[in-house]
Order: sequence, then structure tokens, then C-alpha cells
Amino acid sequence: EKEAAWLASAPSRLPGAFGRLTLDNDFAQRLLANPFLPATSLASGTQRAWAKCAARDYALDEVTVRERVMRSAIREQTVPRLRSTEGVKTAAADPLADEVVKQYCLYKLAFLEAWQADAGFEDLCEHAILQNYV
Repeated sequence: EKEAAWLASAPSRLPGAFGRLTLDNDFAQRLLANPFLPATSLASGTQRAWAKCAARDYALDEVTVRERVMRSAIREQTVPRLRSTEGVKTAAADPLADEVVKQYCLYKLAFLEAWQADAGFEDLCEHAILQNYV
């Protein structure tokens, strides 16, 4: 139950998460030891299949984001509201949720590092940040 409570509070901590991560005293060490950096070997077939299925809902490339926007418009889904940073608990009040959010940011940074040579890299960076606010 306790884990479920802090995990449920993590999404409210996403706005401003990259900025808070950079303020950590161990930020440089976290980047160097990022466990989410791309592997040098090929992922298992199960992992590749899962990634292919998840890409439709989570990928940040321009084509996939555009497709999600079009699907949302066709389905007449409401426009996501931006999360507010007001009332966000401090890290000291919810350290487990804060750590989950930091790990999520490290995951996104590893993804961006893998795509830094891509022509649409600046858009990917923008999408990665904006995704924390919806």
C-alpha cells in the first residue's frame, strides 16, 4: 500500500523534474552512471516486441507524436491540461516518489542521448520536457 501511494504521487512531481534533477549534488554522478543508457547488444525479442507496441503511445519522434494528435482529434478527446507545479510536495516530504521521477528523467536523458545526431533532435527535447506537463 505504501509503495502504491508514493507511486501514485509521482506524476504530480513531473513538472520541473529536469530542473530539480540538475540541482542535485550528485547530478554529474547520476549522468555518468545512468543505468538507462542504450545497451551495446541487441535487446531480447520480448523486449523489442514490447517496445514496438509501446512506441505508438509513448514515442517522441515527430511522425508518432503527429499520429497521436490526429487520433486524439478524430476521437474528439479533450486537450490535456498542463500540470501545475503549485502544491507539489518537496522531495523531503516524498523521497520515494521523487526518486521514481528522477529515474524517469534519467531514462528520458538516455533516450535523448541516443538520438542527439537526429535531425529532429531539438523537437525531441521539447517533447520530452512537455510530456512532463500533460
